[in-house]
Amino acid sequence: MKEKIISIIAYLSLLLIIVSMFAGVSLWKVKISSIRQIKDKNEEVIRKIEETEKVVSEDYPKAKTKLEDTYKEYTTQKQKYIELAGISNDSEIGSYATNRNLAIGINVQKNTSSLYDLNFTVKGEYTDISDFIVDIEEDSEFNFRIYNFKMVASDNNKNIIIANFSTKNINIDSSTIS
Repeated sequence: MKEKIISIIAYLSLLLIIVSMFAGVSLWKVKISSIRQIKDKNEEVIRKIEETEKVVSEDYPKAKTKLEDTYKEYTTQKQKYIELAGISNDSEIGSYATNRNLAIGINVQKNTSSLYDLNFTVKGEYTDISDFIVDIEEDSEFNFRIYNFKMVASDNNKNIIIANFSTKNINIDSSTIS
């Protein structure tokens, strides 16, 4: 009798092993995966490893190179901008005003540690002022955006207009400001 019970337990254990090999078994919190489930998980892990290797060997170096190129371009453009942003009578802004027969005043106000707001006062004829504004707005080296634009007629001469406007957050080399 004892031998029969041991045989039945052995057969049931063997049957449980065979079923779990082909179908998988979950009892309470214990899960025994089938051969197919193990194989599928293995393929998924291999696929994820291959994706990771691709990212590490191809995508990361490309992204790093692109970032380095972008940074170089940024620093080059920043340096050009800093050089151009030094405002004086001989600057490009001054030449735009001079070419249009305009009197120009620029008040520089510190905004943050490295950024400034520029407040312009321009005096001249209406068309010259509008052409001047178009010139500085379209100049890609300045990248100015006009704020708080106001125009009034001069008290002395009605053909002369006084325009006031601002540009904000301009990076200026502080050594060029007197």
